[in-house]
Amino acid sequence: SSGINAEYGDIISSITSISENEEKILKEETVDSVHWTRLLWTKLLELDMEATLSCQVLTNRCTESSSYLTLLTLFMILEILGGAVWLIPVNIASLISSTSLRTFVLYTNMLLAQVYDEIVKILSKALAGRQRPGIEDSLKLPLINNFSFPSGHSSRMGLLSFLLVSTEQRSLLYCFILAVLVFGMCLSRVLIGKYFVSDVVAGFVLGNINAVVFTTWLWVGEDKLEHWYFKLNALTGGFGL
Repeated sequence: SSGINAEYGDIISSITSISENEEKILKEETVDSVHWTRLLWTKLLELDMEATLSCQVLTNRCTESSSYLTLLTLFMILEILGGAVWLIPVNIASLISSTSLRTFVLYTNMLLAQVYDEIVKILSKALAGRQRPGIEDSLKLPLINNFSFPSGHSSRMGLLSFLLVSTEQRSLLYCFILAVLVFGMCLSRVLIGKYFVSDVVAGFVLGNINAVVFTTWLWVGEDKLEHWYFKLNALTGGFGL
C-alpha cells in the first residue's frame, strides 16, 4: 500500500512539474507575442509618419515655387468637392430632380448612406482620439476638429465610389475617371499635412465597409420608396423639377 501511495505521489509530482513547465512556456510565448506585436506596431507607426512627412515635404516644395496658387486652388476644390457640405445638397438636388423611380431609389439610399457614414465616422474619431500630425500647414486650410483618424473625406469617397459602381453598370472610362478623382481626393488629405497616411487608408476602408453594411442590411427598396417618389413628383409638377 505504501509503495502504491509513493508511486501515486510521484505521478502527481510529475504532472505538477509538467503543468508548471507548460505554464512557464506559455507565459514566455505570451511575452514574446506581445513584444513582437508591439515591435510591429511601432514599426508601422514609424513608416506611417515617414510617409506622411515625405508627402508634406513635397507640398512644402511646391508652396515655395510659382505653382503655389495652383496647388492651393486644387486642394481647396478637392476640400469642397469631397465635403458633406457640398455632396449632401447635390445629393438632395439629384434626388428631387430624379426622372425615374430607379434613380430616385439610388439617390435616396446614397443620401441615407452618407448620413450613416457620418455617424460612424464621428463615433470613430471620438473613440480613436488621434491627434492630427504635428506638421506645419503651409496651405492654412480650415479644420473642423483636431482628430484625424479616420479621414472623413476618404471615408465618404470610399462609400460613394462603392455605391456608384456596385449599384449601376458603369463603363470602364467612368470607373477610371472615378478612381482618379477618389485617389486624388485621398492623396490630398495627406498632402495638406493634416492626416497621416493610415488615416486616409483607414477612412477609405471604413467607407467601403459602411457601404457593404448599408447595401446588405439598410438599403431601402423600390417597394418602400415608390409612394414617396410619386408624391414628390406630384409636388414638383411632374417627373423631376
